[in-house]
Formats: sequence, structure tokens, C-alpha cells
Amino acid sequence: MSEPPDDRAGDVRKGQGDVKLDREEFSRRLRERFYDPAFEQAAHEVDRIVEIAWRNYDEYQITRRVARSPRGHPRRATTARRSRGPDAHPAGVRGRTP
Repeated sequence: MSEPPDDRAGDVRKGQGDVKLDREEFSRRLRERFYDPAFEQAAHEVDRIVEIAWRNYDEYQITRRVARSPRGHPRRATTARRSRGPDAHPAGVRGRTP
């Protein structure tokens, strides 16, 4: 004989959990890009870059850049918006490994 069905609902999960990095993990991941010993002489500058990147990540700022159209184009300047999340890559760095 089979058991009667259980009337209790299972755990319902909605949305995705928080994936925001803490400061230490963010810093560790960013510093991996500066692994090369050649960056040791620029340690102070790398520290500044990490601090600026952390503030932008923590405050989730959107970068606004002005892209110029060719001379004579009706829309001479436009604003390009890019989200700078934790895994955003600057142009030209995508796919490279240390």
C-alpha cells in the first residue's frame, strides 16, 4: 500500500541570491590581474586603482562615456552607458589569463 500524498508544499525559492562580493574577495580578484612582478614597482598605483574600483562596485555606479560621431553627422555626441559589475572587463582584457 502506498503512503498518502504529503499536503505540505516544498520550499519555494524565488529570484537569485545575493552575489555581491565583499571587499576582500573583490580586491583579491582584481589584484589577480596585476600578478606580474613588473607591477611591484607600481604597488601604490595599483592600490589606488583597487580603491576606485571598489567604490564604483560597492556603489554600483554606471559609467557614462561620450562617443563622438563623425563630422557632419546629425547626432554629434551621444552618451554610452556601461554597467561596471564585478566581472566587467575593460576592452582588450577579455580572455587573457595571467
